[in-house]
Amino acid sequence: MRIYVISDNKDKEIALANAISKAGNSPIMSELSGDDYTEMIGEAIDNAKSGYDMMVMLSADSVDACIEANKTGKLRAIVCSTAEDAAKARRAGVNLVVIDSSSTKSEIGNVARGIMSSTAAAVQPMQKKEIVERHTPKPMFSGIMKKREQKQKEEAQEEDEPAPPKEGGIMSKIKYTFGLE
Repeated sequence: MRIYVISDNKDKEIALANAISKAGNSPIMSELSGDDYTEMIGEAIDNAKSGYDMMVMLSADSVDACIEANKTGKLRAIVCSTAEDAAKARRAGVNLVVIDSSSTKSEIGNVARGIMSSTAAAVQPMQKKEIVERHTPKPMFSGIMKKREQKQKEEAQEEDEPAPPKEGGIMSKIKYTFGLE
């Protein structure tokens, strides 16, 4: 598995790369230096397109970095602090694991082992979910509107017919009702 490592702490980045290498995987370390997580996210986006299986970021602002990475829409990031977290994240299909750089080297190594665990190795990349079209609810007053339209149609039909005779008594009204005149 090809794993790209980005960090704001070079010592811990080397320790993480060694743990990944020890597990038989290929770590590639970033040449970026500095502690600005926005630059690290930009580099992660660039490398996500390059075909890396996973990217791991060590950041002092791990939660903020994770939120910003997910906002891009190009990364699926999660903050992990244990091997179990990392294994679950891998099964869920994330492509960026963010680790707090204040973690100890052994904690970082445990997260790396979780990423590369045998349960995670058989994981397929996450499939995009189908977009479900929402049912548009009927307007609240649709029944009232239909009744109003029906009434208007009836009134329009009545206007087309001649008015009933005002004189002539009951017989002329009956003839008019049955259309006999």
